[in-house]
Amino acid sequence: MEPTAAPEQHKEPDAVNERAAHDREVLRTLIDSLPDSIYVKDAEGTYILDNVAHMHRLGLGSPDEVVGKTVFDFFPQELAERFHGDDQAILNSGTPLLNREEPIIDDDGTRRWISTTKVPFRDGTGRVRGIVCLSRDITEEKRAKEDLLRAHAGLKEAHENLRGLQLQLVEAEKMKSIGRLAAGVAHEVQNPLAIITMGIDYLSQLKFEQDPTVPEIIDQVSIALKRADSVIRGLLDFSAPKRLETEEQDLNAIIEKAVTSARDHFSAKQADLVLELGKDLPRLRIDVEKIGQVLVSVLTNAADALPESGGKVTIRTWSRQITTFGANIGDERSELFRAGDLLVAAEIEDNGGGIPADKMEKIYDPFFTTKLTGQGTGLGLTVSKTIMDLHGAALIVANRKDTGGVLVTLMFPASA
Repeated sequence: MEPTAAPEQHKEPDAVNERAAHDREVLRTLIDSLPDSIYVKDAEGTYILDNVAHMHRLGLGSPDEVVGKTVFDFFPQELAERFHGDDQAILNSGTPLLNREEPIIDDDGTRRWISTTKVPFRDGTGRVRGIVCLSRDITEEKRAKEDLLRAHAGLKEAHENLRGLQLQLVEAEKMKSIGRLAAGVAHEVQNPLAIITMGIDYLSQLKFEQDPTVPEIIDQVSIALKRADSVIRGLLDFSAPKRLETEEQDLNAIIEKAVTSARDHFSAKQADLVLELGKDLPRLRIDVEKIGQVLVSVLTNAADALPESGGKVTIRTWSRQITTFGANIGDERSELFRAGDLLVAAEIEDNGGGIPADKMEKIYDPFFTTKLTGQGTGLGLTVSKTIMDLHGAALIVANRKDTGGVLVTLMFPASA
């Protein structure tokens, strides 16, 4: 008989082996071509397969330098224990770890981020024999995200700054409009007031024997006229062209003159007025009349805020060089001053009731006042702040948190 297909049966194992070798070669080529790290560990945590990307990440020249070793051969003890613990948790639970982002430190000390996925692999019986790992370097993505977040924060800050600037411009335009209106009202009212004043002066010289209440009425009208005149003067100060007549002057001398002008307000309440004036202060280039006006306004406000008994106002002056921005110029910081600037300041503090917190942000608004009707025009601080701004100086008003009352600080840059 002719021989049967026995020779072909002898070829089948060779073909199977060939196919398996081909598949292994394709698989090997595939995992080595991927940019992500791919590696396999057995149940003891020993590497049994590694690809080129992972080998390069470990700083080695061949996958064979990885196979047979563990994470403890490549990473610091603490990090290796963490990696090994993750592996053991997966082996024990059979639950995969998917896309966990974690930082690593390269051999050169560079901090990088990787996204890691680890899944258990099982044999034909379903038993977990090890884990297959895939990790991806996401450092650039992380940096791009951080850059984007920083850019977003920068844009948000820029938007807030622009919004603040817009509000300042709106406020400035509003103040200009109020100034023009105030000037118009003041000039229109001044002439009638002058005529009424002349009439009152004439009537006050006459005798009204038949009606003794007339002199009293004339006195009341005179008081009302003085108040109206005070409001008009405040409007003119607020709306007048802003020109300074500056000269070098000693701040202490201006304070002493302002105290003399305001002393009647303190005498009426039998309040103590204490001067603690610094010596040898640098001279200031200021408009003496306008700064005197500011001081009288602040002192008058302080006197009006004092209690009926036990009132006290302290005025102190000092000179100081800023060593660190905002570090030694009080709790309120002014963008007008920088480290190295020499400052001269006057502080006026009282032991009155202070300013309600909900009113503090309005104190510079025209015609806003915390005083009773008839006791203030609401223009004193508005005009004072304008004068200080023109000098490149700061007017800071704050409640004294610990002792009560108000602390007003006038802060000037010293003359060059």
